[in-house]
Amino acid sequence: MALFCGAQSIRTLPVAKNRDRWKFVFSPRELRASAGRVRVEERLAARVAAKRLAISLFEAAGFSGVTCLAIEIRNSAQGKPYFAFLDRNLKRFAAMNFGAILLTLSHTRQAGYAAVFAESKAG
Repeated sequence: MALFCGAQSIRTLPVAKNRDRWKFVFSPRELRASAGRVRVEERLAARVAAKRLAISLFEAAGFSGVTCLAIEIRNSAQGKPYFAFLDRNLKRFAAMNFGAILLTLSHTRQAGYAAVFAESKAG
């Protein structure tokens, strides 16, 4: 069993100045979930970092062409972040190749941070 682990940081960008950029990174659902939140720039920066890590995870496993819009970062009822894979092929690939995929997010005023740990099902 192999383990993938990665960490990523993304500098915080003002939401108002970058609103047009976000539509290429976040789904409408994610943008609605962030609307009205305190320190939304930091929250979104952490989510960009997580999406970049997920893309790296899939590329390391041999699945290329993944975009940020194919991945959502959601929160469980307890507030725990997790990946939701929107593309059917991506979802199937994840189920076939990975066991647990653990995600943690954090942020400061300057940057958002994410860490991902995933175990492969292959030997």
